[in-house]
Amino acid sequence: MSNALAAQTNEHFLFGDLTYKINGLLIEVHKQHGPFAREKQYADAVETKFRENNILFQRELRIGDSGNIVNFLADNKVVLDLKPYLF
Repeated sequence: MSNALAAQTNEHFLFGDLTYKINGLLIEVHKQHGPFAREKQYADAVETKFRENNILFQRELRIGDSGNIVNFLADNKVVLDLKPYLF
């Protein structure tokens, strides 16, 4: 996708630049690990990618008093909950 098209697409989403970047990193992780890795393996790889790309994040974050835990909160804006599955 060209930069102009990416910029046009990103303006239609909340935190478009950040979500676009995260999406690209998730695709890289999936290509590296394939469809058979476990959630922990994906999460460790995503953490590495976030660090390499200077994306601030919190990992294994509890959401309120619900007992639910999300894998990542990126830049205090984007919640990422990994659920690997076979297609």
